[in-house]
Amino acid sequence: MLHVNNETSENGSATFHCVVESRPASTITWKNSSHVLNTSSNANDSYYTIQKANCLQTGTYQCKAENTIDSKVQTVEAEIKFFVLCSVRRDQRKPYMLGGIGIKDEDPLNITEYLVAYPKPTIEWTFKNESIKSNDSFGTFSHYTSILKWQIGINDFGVYTLNASNKFGEPYVRTYDVFSQRKPTPPTNITAECDVIKMKVFWRSESNGGDTQRFKVSWWNQAKNSTIYSREIEDLGEGKYHCETTESLMSNTLYVVFVEATNSQGTVISNERMNCTTKRSK
Repeated sequence: MLHVNNETSENGSATFHCVVESRPASTITWKNSSHVLNTSSNANDSYYTIQKANCLQTGTYQCKAENTIDSKVQTVEAEIKFFVLCSVRRDQRKPYMLGGIGIKDEDPLNITEYLVAYPKPTIEWTFKNESIKSNDSFGTFSHYTSILKWQIGINDFGVYTLNASNKFGEPYVRTYDVFSQRKPTPPTNITAECDVIKMKVFWRSESNGGDTQRFKVSWWNQAKNSTIYSREIEDLGEGKYHCETTESLMSNTLYVVFVEATNSQGTVISNERMNCTTKRSK
């Protein structure tokens, strides 16, 4: 196997060449880990080209050649390590951690950031303008860094900043605001669609206050001073839109719609009220 340069820049190209001496000719297979990339039959050499390299294509590439002599399969393999030069960025294969972290006093704190970069980055965390120790693990191109505190106290609340860089591109900077858990932020963008006895209500989820939140929709019949409540609705995530429908309303009636958000710290009600009058029945 030949490759003139086993490094390339991000978005650059690279070509591997595998030469086999065999009679009869071989079946040549290219693989990256267990993933088959290309197969050539009845061949004595084979090329594999990466047209536009990305960071995740760093790794070990194998050329495997097989033929059959006297009913026995003969196999030979060769490999090359290939590196894509790339700046530091978040590893999008891993779950995304929100920048606001609500936590109870004396609970543990774990901030973990998964990164992709080659060569490996230099990592620094700061808190209140001072460098702090982190737990770092480096692979070939995938890495992680974390801040661990087994019992958080009042002096541990505040903004933690990660700065990770290598010699390519701009540094990767991420901040985490660690705060004492609080009530959710009231839902916003309340809208409603009215039918005869049916109404759809839409709203946008805001911060959960650092704890799991759930929602309830209330429909207040102003004329009768009575309220209908929805089931509890799970949060889809901050900034996501939600929808809840009821088919238990009176026709030709004005309803005032509210959305409640609740977590372990308490309940808040949307500052916005939506008025919606159901249609007359035919």
